Amino acid sequence: MRFSACIDMMMSHIDFYDRFAECKRSGINTVEFWKWSDKDINRVCRLLDENDLSFSIFNIDCADEKLSHDLSRGILNQGRSQEFIDALRQSIPIYKKLNASGMIVLIGETLDIPYERQIGNIVECLAAAKPIVESENITLVVEALNNIDRKNYFLPRTKEIFEILDMVDSPNIKL
Repeated sequence: MRFSACIDMMMSHIDFYDRFAECKRSGINTVEFWKWSDKDINRVCRLLDENDLSFSIFNIDCADEKLSHDLSRGILNQGRSQEFIDALRQSIPIYKKLNASGMIVLIGETLDIPYERQIGNIVECLAAAKPIVESENITLVVEALNNIDRKNYFLPRTKEIFEILDMVDSPNIKL
């Protein structure tokens, strides 16, 4: 069995870049983190190699600080497909450099617009990403966050997300 440690969350008492060696010492052989825009990716790659670690997954991100923050809260149900695609295009080289296995996409907080419109916005964003992720062989992972930690998270259950994934119909966009 392989474990992937989210090193943004784990071992927060030590410097981020020291967490790679600590994972190796702990018997963890795969790491992940949330954002790439606040990290030295070349250094991350060196530390992965030095510690014989694999990289699994990160959140879609971008260099624009405001959009990066919005992406970490989720924007799919806002229908911000062009910004989503821009961030996806910026994240693809990082994905490939890290040899990642997935890129997390967050849906977003519940909006004061009709439920059906939010669903339509999500489908629109993912459909816009579909030809890109398929041609680049990128795996997007739509994350269903619980509505206990994120009380206002739209679609905290998997049933609706599976229905959306069926509408988008891409082997590269998963739960």
